[in-house]
Amino acid sequence: MGNNNRNKFNTTSKSKSFFPIKQHRFDSSKHPIIQSTQKCAARMTTMLSAQEEQMLEGLTNSLQCNQREAIRIALYEASRSGLKALQSTSRSQERQQQARAMRDALGLSG
Repeated sequence: MGNNNRNKFNTTSKSKSFFPIKQHRFDSSKHPIIQSTQKCAARMTTMLSAQEEQMLEGLTNSLQCNQREAIRIALYEASRSGLKALQSTSRSQERQQQARAMRDALGLSG
């Protein structure tokens, strides 16, 4: 190997176009967590593994805010999506109960 090939990656390869790395950036300045006037009184420390540190760094870069706010936003969004999933399953259970009641009323087995 000579000094001619200083680039670590093969940039002339056609396969690099098949594996694009998408970078997502979000403007989190108008997020309810950041705009909240409530004081965050709880303090928490934790030990993170190397992979968790990298995930936190990626989250911080994507949300373009500091680590504390990135974690708060992630927890807020996770709780919202969990609540939506719970509500959708409860709606489907209600529909199933209604359908079961209709089948029973009509004398259908099923």
